[in-house]
Amino acid sequence: MVVTGDCRLLHTCEMCEFNNETDCKADKNEHNRWLVNKRMGDIKFKLIVGSNKGGVGKSTVTTNLAVALAEKGYKVGLADADLHGPNIPKLLKAEEVR
Repeated sequence: MVVTGDCRLLHTCEMCEFNNETDCKADKNEHNRWLVNKRMGDIKFKLIVGSNKGGVGKSTVTTNLAVALAEKGYKVGLADADLHGPNIPKLLKAEEVR
């Protein structure tokens, strides 16, 4: 995939020091898409917990699974993709952490 301006900085455009119209010629959406694909490609295993119904324990199962794997020594990343009300930060008491 070619990114306009050949930007290969490994952070999102929003975090970039060159994120303005004069310094950056990259297509920002394309760069961010490239970055997500690159980062996800570096992850060996990905688990997704989902359901089309709310209130069935997706966040609880996901959090407990992530904590159990981390306690066994695995490197774990956890993302809550619930746009309407992410609960994982509450479960981990990490609401103020970024």
